[in-house]
Amino acid sequence: MPQTQKDDSAVSFPQQMPPLPADGTELYDSIMQMVEPELVSAELPKIHERFVAEGPERAKAHAKRYMEAFRKFNQIIEQSEQTMHEGVRVFTHSAYASLEQTANAIDTDKLAELEETFAAKKQMKQKTPEEIMEEAGAPPDPNIT
Repeated sequence: MPQTQKDDSAVSFPQQMPPLPADGTELYDSIMQMVEPELVSAELPKIHERFVAEGPERAKAHAKRYMEAFRKFNQIIEQSEQTMHEGVRVFTHSAYASLEQTANAIDTDKLAELEETFAAKKQMKQKTPEEIMEEAGAPPDPNIT
């Protein structure tokens, strides 16, 4: 049976998926840690105490800074979602193409095997009923025409 070559160079899969956050809080903290460390989830309960202790003017300045941090956070998360969506779309397309390529290679192998079987059967001489009866050692049936 002839073997077809499978071209695996067209599709490459990552060896392992990148680590994903366990939940929304972990994702929030991983981004907010870069933007404004005072706003990570563990620090949020302390903000009210800080505002009261700092007085209205400093609290207002912090609030303004925190609002800007959330604006940046939202930009980052939106861009990350778009990038992730595109990455999943490309990966899914690659996975489908790879499976299709594998299925086609299997089909090609099966077709080649069938062609070989048909070719071998064609090479065998088709026997007439009389020849078959002669080989069996019995006279041909007079009803066979």
